[in-house]
Amino acid sequence: MVQKLVVGQLATNAYVYVSQVTGKALLIDPGADASRIVHWLEGLGILPSAMLCTHGHIDHVGAIGHLLDRLHHDRTIPVFLHEADLPLLEGAFDLQRAWLQSVGIPTADFDRPPVSSIHPLTDGRELEPWGLRLLHTPGHSPGSICLYAPEEGMLFSGDTLFREGVGRTDLPGGSWEELERSIIERLYPLADAIRVYPGHGPETTLGHEKRWNAFVREEGLTPRG
Repeated sequence: MVQKLVVGQLATNAYVYVSQVTGKALLIDPGADASRIVHWLEGLGILPSAMLCTHGHIDHVGAIGHLLDRLHHDRTIPVFLHEADLPLLEGAFDLQRAWLQSVGIPTADFDRPPVSSIHPLTDGRELEPWGLRLLHTPGHSPGSICLYAPEEGMLFSGDTLFREGVGRTDLPGGSWEELERSIIERLYPLADAIRVYPGHGPETTLGHEKRWNAFVREEGLTPRG
């Protein structure tokens, strides 16, 4: 089961995923609006056993600190993030906050996640309690990941792949070349019927993106603009 809540000024898709096999719940990309997320989960009757961020940008991690206090007061709930994006939670977090402020986006709702609560992920990790396979898909950020649920035919793509779009690569650590490889070599070999749940915007399928995504072509990735 998948439920979505759009949070924050940057309209991040926060998801709660419940494995049909184990019944365990995972909160994905809780980027902002911690109070709304708590009320949403309470309404669903779901208490996540872990949180995971598809990458370390502020709009995908900004509610973690508040949620650790609200959902698990002893802060024992694990928070997963790829190890390559850990620097984004340290000095780079303040830089992200300053950049948002410079373009007029309020940042009071973004809280720096406690690094001590982070469980670093590495390539090829299987998240067995949820039946998820980690796909390292750098490009939008060095530690961007996608989560593939083969038994349920779904993919959480973070900011790597959107409906008829791709993640930006002009932020520090971004790379068009890596994004190209990630999409073409890690995502497009999966079945067309796979449902894609991106970090922003509407859901899609891999088949739709292979046919209609103008940013990704057979010869490679076409930069926007």
